Amino acid sequence: MAFGGPLKIGLDQNLLERASELAKAFALKAYDSLHLAAADFLLKRLKEEVIFGCFDKKLNHTAKIIGFSLFEVTEMR
Repeated sequence: MAFGGPLKIGLDQNLLERASELAKAFALKAYDSLHLAAADFLLKRLKEEVIFGCFDKKLNHTAKIIGFSLFEVTEMR
């Protein structure tokens, strides 16, 4: 699926629990763990590659550990 705009993922108990797992396992901040949990939701449900990218090196590293390909993000100037 090509990126066609923003996707809306509902915040439910499963997503919160996954975010909590990620936060504890990788010492992530709350919003970072929600960001990654939502992406992980897509990764597990889509039959296509999900590429993760952000400006936070720790979050990108964690995403790579749990199975994401990374979008190369350069620093903003």
